[in-house]
Amino acid sequence: MPDLELVEQVYLLGIKKHQTQRWLHGYELGGAYLASLCLHGKVSIETRKESLVEVLDRSPTRNRIYDECLAQIVRKKRRVSADAWVHRFSSRKQYRKVAMKLCQRQILRPEGSRPILFFFNKNFQLVHSTSRDELVDRLRIAIFEDSELMSVETRMLIAIASASRLLPRHFEKKKLKKRKARIAEIVEGDTLSRLISKAVKSAMQSEQAANNAGIVAMAGMSS
Repeated sequence: MPDLELVEQVYLLGIKKHQTQRWLHGYELGGAYLASLCLHGKVSIETRKESLVEVLDRSPTRNRIYDECLAQIVRKKRRVSADAWVHRFSSRKQYRKVAMKLCQRQILRPEGSRPILFFFNKNFQLVHSTSRDELVDRLRIAIFEDSELMSVETRMLIAIASASRLLPRHFEKKKLKKRKARIAEIVEGDTLSRLISKAVKSAMQSEQAANNAGIVAMAGMSS
């Protein structure tokens, strides 16, 4: 498997085993962007309730996508919570940038015949499933076997995949339920994984609350 960035790995986990199209709601990628900046030592997340993001190092990471995200945090005059940044980094524009990199690696290709340069395509097909399958196998070993040896990246993948409900796309829900304690142990066993998981869940819950409020408002207008 090529040396994939964390955001690329999370993107691939969004593709179901027997499907080729990308199917994500975005917050998993937003979590991966923020986690990557933390792992690069560029920012940190406070462990207090507010989970504010603090800039540690403004120098470039040499990764254009990460540097754009870092620049957004640096420009902000006031510190913002981790879930707010997860939300901001979850745009379709960011998703397309990850898809472009995976197309350049010849792992994905855009649907249809329109030029990839202009990115008219909304969906992408998996050209070679090996990279995705190897990722899933890594998670399977970590979750269903009790090995204490686990990379920081694998732990982070599980934290993001669990928080954003990607795991049931690759593993049976009944089997995951039996390993619920193991998954919690993995996520809670590292401070950063726990904070990223919390941020992703919070961003998703905020969106759901906003959607529910909109539904209630529409119902009130029509009554």
